[in-house]
Amino acid sequence: MKTLSLWTPIDRFLGCDGSTDLQQTLRARLAVAFSGMMGLIAIVNVTVLSLTENGRAGMVELGLVGAAGFAACGLLGAWLRRPSITMIMLGVLTAALYAGAIYGNRGDVPPAFAYTPCVLLGFYQFWGPRSLIVTVPAFSLAFGAVLALSAGFDNPDPYPFGALTLALGLSCIWLLSLAAVFNSVQDVAARQLRRANDDLATALAESQSAQRAKSEFLANVGHEVRTPLNGVLGMADVMHRVGGLAPDQAERLDLIRDSGQTLLELLNEILDQSKIETGQVVAEKVDFNLLQVIEKTAASWRPEAESRGLDLHVDLDGIQLADVKGDPLRLRQILNNLVSNALKFTESGHVMIQLSQAPDGADWLTTLEVIDTGTGVPEAKRDTIFEAFHQADASITRRYGGTGLGLSISRQLARLMGGELRLRGNPGGGSCFSLTLPLAPGQASAGPQGQVTAVDRTERVDLAGAVRILSVDDVATNHIVLRALLEQVFSSADLTIDIANSGQAAIDLTSEHCHDLIFMDIQMPEMDGATAARRIRDAHPDRDIAIIAVSALEADQSARILPAGLFDHILPKPTSIEALQAVVLAWQRTGTAGDAARATA
Repeated sequence: MKTLSLWTPIDRFLGCDGSTDLQQTLRARLAVAFSGMMGLIAIVNVTVLSLTENGRAGMVELGLVGAAGFAACGLLGAWLRRPSITMIMLGVLTAALYAGAIYGNRGDVPPAFAYTPCVLLGFYQFWGPRSLIVTVPAFSLAFGAVLALSAGFDNPDPYPFGALTLALGLSCIWLLSLAAVFNSVQDVAARQLRRANDDLATALAESQSAQRAKSEFLANVGHEVRTPLNGVLGMADVMHRVGGLAPDQAERLDLIRDSGQTLLELLNEILDQSKIETGQVVAEKVDFNLLQVIEKTAASWRPEAESRGLDLHVDLDGIQLADVKGDPLRLRQILNNLVSNALKFTESGHVMIQLSQAPDGADWLTTLEVIDTGTGVPEAKRDTIFEAFHQADASITRRYGGTGLGLSISRQLARLMGGELRLRGNPGGGSCFSLTLPLAPGQASAGPQGQVTAVDRTERVDLAGAVRILSVDDVATNHIVLRALLEQVFSSADLTIDIANSGQAAIDLTSEHCHDLIFMDIQMPEMDGATAARRIRDAHPDRDIAIIAVSALEADQSARILPAGLFDHILPKPTSIEALQAVVLAWQRTGTAGDAARATA
C-alpha cells in the first residue's frame, strides 16, 4: 500500500488508472522510472567526473547532454500521455550516448555498460520479446565497436576502481527501481483480485441465499399445491372406483384424473430441479435387485404402451450381476422419464429397454438403453435437449406438454451417481438414450424398511372385524379424502375413523381410544407429525400401534428426514387408492391387523 500511495499522484498526472487498465499503468510507470533513473545516473556521473577530474575528454559534456535529453524525453512523453513515445526517444538517446561513450573511451569498456541489464529489462518489459530483436543486436554491435577500437588505439589507463563501483551501484539502484515498478503494479493487480474475489464471494453468497429462498419457497408451494391436489386426485380416484357414471361423465372424470396427474408430475419436476440446483439431492448406495427395478418399471408402463398400440420390450440378456449397490429410486426415476418420453414421441412400432454390463475394476459398468422407433431428435438439437426448460422444438410443448425438465433432471441425477446419460441416433429410426452407471456388487435386499415399493393389484384387503383408525391432519379436505379412500379399501370391515386436527389432539385421542392405524400428517403447525408420533409411542409402550406417515415430500426424501423406526410406512400425498391399499396390505401381512381386529371387536 505504501508503493500505491507513492504512485497515485503520478498515475493521476499520467492519466492512467490501474483499476481499469493494468497494462497501460505498467507501461506508463516504466517510462517514468526509465527516464528518471537515466537522468539521475547522468547527473551523478557528471558530478563525480567534475569533482574527481578523472573523466576523459568530453565525458562531462556528454553526461550533461544525456541528463537534459532524458529529462526532455520524460516530460514530453508525460505531457503527451504516450509512454511508447517516451521509450522510443529514450532508446534513441541511449544508443547515441553509448556510441559517444565508446568513442570517448578509445577501446576501453565504458562504465555505462554496467547499466546494460537495466536497459534490456526495461525495454523487454515494455515491448515484450520483440524488443530483443533490436536491443540484442544493438548491444552486440556496441561491444564489437569496443573491441574494434581497442585494436586501433593504445589502451588507455583503466577507469579508477571507485568509478566502476559507482556505476555498478547505480545499476543496482536502477534494477531496484524497476522492481519497485513491477511490485507496485503487482499490488494493484492483487488489490483488483481481492476486490474481484470479494465481489465473487458476495455474489455467490447472494446466489446461494436466493437459491435457498427459492427452494424453500418452492417446497412450501409444493406442500400447499399438494393439499388441494390431494382432494382432486383422491376424490376423483374414489369416484372412478365406485363407478356407475354415465359415459360422458366418466370421460370427464378421466380428464380430471389425467389433468391432476399431469399437474403432479410437473410439480415434482420443478421441485426436483430446484433441489438439484441447491445441492439437496444426494445419491444413496443401498443394496437392490437391478432386474426387479427394471421389470417393475416396465410393468408400470406396459398398459400405457398397449393403449397406444405399441410394444414395450425388455431385453435383459446382457445382465451379469443382478444384486448391485446404488440408488434404486433415482435409477427408477431416470428410467421412468426415458420410457415416458419414448412412449410420448412414438406413434407406431416399439419401445425397448435393453441392459448390458461389463466389469470395470471393482464395479460393473451397467448400461441401460431405451430405444424407440419414434420421431427422433435432429442432430443439431441433441445437446440442447438436456438443458433445463428446453425442448427440441417449441411446438413440442404445445403438442405434448411438459416443462422440458425431465431430461435435464435425468442427466444431472446420472452424473450425481457417477454415470452419464447420452443420446444417439437409432439406425432403424427414432432415438436411443443410453444411461451408463458404475454399480458395485451388492447383496439381496427387500428395499428400504417402511417403504412400500410395489402393489399387487390382485390382492385385496380382507378384514371382517372392527378396525379403528385415527386421521391426523390440520386440513379438513385431507380428512374427507382419506375417509373416502379408507371406506373403499376397508369395504368389508367395521370401520371407525376418528379425526384429530393437530398433534396434541391426536395424543389426547390415543389416550381415550385404542387405534389400530394412525395416519399422521408430517407437516403441521405447533407440533409436527414426528413429534406427535414419538409422544404417542412413549405414552403407550404396551400398544402395538401402526403409525403411517402421510407426507407431501417424495418417498425417498421422507425416508431420509424421518426418524428411523418411528413410522411403520410412508404414504405419499396426494394419495391414491393403490398407494393406500399397498400400505394397508403391508400392515395386514405383519399379523398386527388380525390381532387388532379381534381386540377391538
